[in-house]
Amino acid sequence: MYRNVMRLLKKYVKAHYPEEAGHILSETERYYRTFKAECPDLGGDDNMLAGNLDMGLVAFAAYEASGHRIDGEAIDELMAMRTRKLQAAGTFINANRAWMPKLMDAMYRPYKKKLDKKLADGEWGNTWRMEINPNKRTEGYAFHLIGCPLAEFAISHGYGHLMPHLCASDHGIAKAMHAKLIRTHTVAHGDAYCDYWYVGDKSEAASHYAEYEIL
Repeated sequence: MYRNVMRLLKKYVKAHYPEEAGHILSETERYYRTFKAECPDLGGDDNMLAGNLDMGLVAFAAYEASGHRIDGEAIDELMAMRTRKLQAAGTFINANRAWMPKLMDAMYRPYKKKLDKKLADGEWGNTWRMEINPNKRTEGYAFHLIGCPLAEFAISHGYGHLMPHLCASDHGIAKAMHAKLIRTHTVAHGDAYCDYWYVGDKSEAASHYAEYEIL
């Protein structure tokens, strides 16, 4: 995730701050290393969610490196660039297809089993904890992520105002997969968990929640 986000940031900085690009990018890397050293080990590549922390740390590092010019609006643009790279996946990953919840369960249920064992063994620090379908949804696929190491870092370091922009990227990724993410709670907004409920963008649930405030 770090390399992918840095590639996007490099493209953004060269477009918006061409004369300062080298300095901003080198300072971003310096801040990132400092931030990363403060964080507990979340398991690296073994933890499929750990990359989200790296993504956020790069954003916070760029915010500092640019003198706070790479802010929420810039993060929105960076996340839109990231989403556009995923558009091609929408040709074969379509949340409106009946088999999609089974595919997602085949990915998340083994992950939760591994996650629970790692946490029981005292590993993966303050990583996200997970509950699968706690509200017993019968459509799409749902889970809760409990706690958020990225939000904890952001709030403790004064970057809480940037978190909604990072969280919003989940909706762009869902859209690329012909899905709607219905989410009404996030840790960044002071809740204990973030609720993820993915349904097809043509579904009844997507239509029903069209007028609701979605975080």
